[in-house]
Amino acid sequence: MPPLSIREVRTLTEAADLWRMFSPNEYLWDDWTFRSLFHGTYDEPGEPIFIVGSIGGEDVALLALQHTEEDGCIEFFGGDYMEDNLIFFKPGCEAHVETMFRHATSLGVPLRLLAIRGTDPYTKDLPLLDHKYVYRLEGMKTVDDILAKHFSLKTQSTFRRKIKRLEADGLTVRDGTMPELDLLYEFNIQAFGNDSSFTWPRRQRVFRELLASSLETRLMTFMMADKIVAVSLGIKCGKTYVYLNSGTDRAIDNLGTYVVLQHIKEALRSGATLFDTELGGYTWKERWHLDPVPQYQFLHGSPTKPR
Repeated sequence: MPPLSIREVRTLTEAADLWRMFSPNEYLWDDWTFRSLFHGTYDEPGEPIFIVGSIGGEDVALLALQHTEEDGCIEFFGGDYMEDNLIFFKPGCEAHVETMFRHATSLGVPLRLLAIRGTDPYTKDLPLLDHKYVYRLEGMKTVDDILAKHFSLKTQSTFRRKIKRLEADGLTVRDGTMPELDLLYEFNIQAFGNDSSFTWPRRQRVFRELLASSLETRLMTFMMADKIVAVSLGIKCGKTYVYLNSGTDRAIDNLGTYVVLQHIKEALRSGATLFDTELGGYTWKERWHLDPVPQYQFLHGSPTKPR
């Protein structure tokens, strides 16, 4: 195989052009607008470091990174929230994956490359970080189809009983508004304390920017007795619907279940073929029999852990 020549691109304008040229735009995580919003909301957005591999003057590979100065490490472009990360290759050039990672180790800054999509023997042999969890929606038309595929008849009946009880108690859902995002943050922090990522001002900031962007977001507000009891955000990109986050009143039994089912219903309505609940099991994802998708990691030089 011809050798790979490597250069580095460190300007956002050229980085954006390269991303759009290489990205398959298959998942939300492949979308430039989504990635650049997360990059831009760091307190000190570090410079992009896009490693470009070429053969015979043709660009054939791209490893998109950023220097996250506040954490003193290099990450995938967009930061530690990103998932399904990978090196983009033109067909037939995938064997250069190790060369691209090896060049990243020469940058002189610790590497914290998390949530890598395993697409080849090399990346699938990297240390496992965790799993993300998805439903594949091909052939599914209704929530009942999802329940029938993944649950016993007894459990399906339990789901329907919980939904009917909540709706009998007056639970309704409507489109949310930008100011109601504050309640999503508030409910989430009440539930998870310092473990909630919404204790970080930049995470609150980027969710506001997502909602104001051109991306196909879906903010849902749940009401009971004229009181907001939950706020939840999803986003559709291509054929993927991502359930991003929620904040719910924990005093109301089964409210979280109802919220997730509403997002599944919205994913089906939108024509998505993949329902993505992101990284981490948090117990409920295993109980819902979502399909686990491994996500790998590449660490070098003792990087700090994500905050």
